[in-house]
Amino acid sequence: MQLEIEESLFSRLIDEGLKEGAKYIEIRFQSDKGSNLSMRNGKVLGFSSYGGGGVGIRVLLDGGMGFASTNILDPSSMKEALSRALSAARSAGRLRKRKIELSEERLGRASYEAFQKRKIDDLGAEELIEMGKGIEQKIRDSLRSVKLPVFVASFSSHLQEKLIVTSDGA
Repeated sequence: MQLEIEESLFSRLIDEGLKEGAKYIEIRFQSDKGSNLSMRNGKVLGFSSYGGGGVGIRVLLDGGMGFASTNILDPSSMKEALSRALSAARSAGRLRKRKIELSEERLGRASYEAFQKRKIDDLGAEELIEMGKGIEQKIRDSLRSVKLPVFVASFSSHLQEKLIVTSDGA
């Protein structure tokens, strides 16, 4: 389950927020996917997988900071989250004696990817279990002289994807 998000949608949302008077907008997308395998003495005790993601929107407007998020990744849900963040910022701005301001800093851009010989995303549950059994057996074989009455092993994978777009171009 790899969640796809278009950076152009974030740019349109930022434009809408700036038209509403926001001084700064930050939109963060994050998706997480993973699996866990537990084994004892060569037998599978359990296998689980998980996945999900969402978008968080932070806004500076009228001296107040607002935040809203959604895990529904369609344009209308993200637009609604932007509206909630703008509303929260307006409310916070009215309550603050000293308005929030951001300092001027050098902008940064970065991209990072961990390359894999075989993509974990492409492996199914059965293949992961067989791979785990093979690794567990190799470990047990290397420890034959130790005579372990019980051998427990667990394997976990976690894949995370992020996209952060801001109104100042970072």
